[in-house]
Amino acid sequence: MKTLALILITFSFTLFSINATAVELDENLKKRCDSLPFSLEGTPQTGKFGSGDPNFELKGKLIDGITHIFYPSGKLQRRGKRVDDNGNPDLKGERSIGIFESFDEECYLNGRYTRNNNGVLLSGELFDKGSLSAKGNYTNDQRDGIWEYYKNGTLIEKRNWKLGLVQLHEFFTNGTLVNRKDFYENGINSITEIYTDGILSLRGPWKDNEQHGEWKRYDKSGTVTMISHFEKGKILTDEYFKNEVIIQRNHLKNGITVSVEQFENGNLKYNAEGPGWDENGKQTGIWEYYENGTLVSKNTWKDGKHIKAVMIYPSITCGKLVKDFGANEMRALRDHKNKTYIVSARVSSVGADFMDNPQISLSDGNQWSMNSCLAEPAKGEEFYYDLNQGQLVKMQCTVTGEMMGSPILERCVLAD
Repeated sequence: MKTLALILITFSFTLFSINATAVELDENLKKRCDSLPFSLEGTPQTGKFGSGDPNFELKGKLIDGITHIFYPSGKLQRRGKRVDDNGNPDLKGERSIGIFESFDEECYLNGRYTRNNNGVLLSGELFDKGSLSAKGNYTNDQRDGIWEYYKNGTLIEKRNWKLGLVQLHEFFTNGTLVNRKDFYENGINSITEIYTDGILSLRGPWKDNEQHGEWKRYDKSGTVTMISHFEKGKILTDEYFKNEVIIQRNHLKNGITVSVEQFENGNLKYNAEGPGWDENGKQTGIWEYYENGTLVSKNTWKDGKHIKAVMIYPSITCGKLVKDFGANEMRALRDHKNKTYIVSARVSSVGADFMDNPQISLSDGNQWSMNSCLAEPAKGEEFYYDLNQGQLVKMQCTVTGEMMGSPILERCVLAD
């Protein structure tokens, strides 16, 4: 019983609230309508002055020299001054001058227009349920110049018109600019600008209603952070910047990244090329990686996971290393130390150091030279057992230094 009582109380309160709201709405409607002229009498309006519906007859009369047109209900439909050729008030005068207002049947103002004494339309204001929704000027009866659009009293849009065609389109959120579009003479969008917190964040051109050319993205300080290049709506490259210096460039094909370039101090340092990402956004296939334009590795990806890497090292001869160290030891250390190469040479001898570790002496190709490359096999490698004096070999080795003019090569393995 208590539950039933609570339900009845709640239902009664809801009905009371609904009825109270309805009464308030009726009172507001009455106040609006009472503030306007009312008439069930007048001259029937026909032709361009009528409604166009024979079952919906508008009537008009002059009140204090002002034309008033009324709905069949007697409520005001529109009012304004019409004059004849001599400038005298006329219910159906061909010329409207001054301010003309129109109303809906709930007595809400829905339009206000201003004309000069020659009847030329100068400006207009549009209303939604009595609240301003748009305002601007006219030229030759067409919207011209800046028009502002509102919702619930807040600016949401601006359009710059030129004789009926939009030239500039701006959008606002909470009164703050968020988007701007420029247009060609034929109404096709040419430039778009996006704003965040009133600050330009993205800008780019259009061609034939498709993104085309250079689109720039900005941070809050106005610094470019990204540039995308489009051609007929298709993105070709994405470039990323830090402190206005390029750090990465992605090349795309059909919206998929197929090549990545990385920069140091604005100069190309690394780049990678491959088939791209699958439909799930996961890197896939065999990718080639380059450093300073030289292929350094081939990497296999599947479902976004790195499967294996095959390193590709530059080739060099033992003779080249010996020559470089002989010409300038410090420069050679700068250029070669800790770098891995595929070293080509002939075997001079296979011996052991003072700890009986294998050491391979490689010839620089000069039979009179006292210098050679000293190669140490990688841990666990035993290929040196099969080497013979005079044999031509290719080994993958890392340059670690020099000893009395002879380059030292460590972690050596036979190269394919």
